[in-house]
Amino acid sequence: MSLGIALAATVSGLAAGGAIGLLAAWRRGLIERALLQLVDILLALPELLLAMSAITILGRGTMSTVVAVAVYAVPSFARIVRAAAQPIVQGEFVAAARASGASDARVLLFHVLPGCWSPILAHTTVMLGSAILLASGLSFLGLGVQPPAAEWGAMLSRGRELLRTAPLGAIAPGVAITATVLGFSVLGDGLRDAADGRRRGR
Repeated sequence: MSLGIALAATVSGLAAGGAIGLLAAWRRGLIERALLQLVDILLALPELLLAMSAITILGRGTMSTVVAVAVYAVPSFARIVRAAAQPIVQGEFVAAARASGASDARVLLFHVLPGCWSPILAHTTVMLGSAILLASGLSFLGLGVQPPAAEWGAMLSRGRELLRTAPLGAIAPGVAITATVLGFSVLGDGLRDAADGRRRGR
């Protein structure tokens, strides 16, 4: 379940954070400052504390874990999308699209957002690893997915009780978490390097 929770939370965080980032890049002034203040507040909170606060409000369970991890993912996606969208919004092709009568939503979805996919994709892979760590940490503490569901953090917590008699019960989920997070991190670094190389090649 760890992979499913991480994927659902990351996609949800991307959708919410991406919308905030696009709106902040598109609507300058008061709206941008208000959205950035909200993002800064979320970024200032430790990730585990932020997730635990969401769990406290929503209660324990799988869906609550997805929402808690998604809330953690929102501010970083908002920052990434805003930084990528700002230079695109000022482009001549965006001005031409607006002059032709295209709505704001159409300009953002079909002219601005496609230019942001390289940094978004690179950050998404890294965020998947972070989401797995956070979801597993919540389940390990008994705040996330509840037994008997097969989730790595919950399995690690249960395996800890049998560490002397059956150590594999704790070692296997720990190795799975480490290998998966490391794999997503390496993939994200590779995608980021490839995107940077394409930009330098231009």
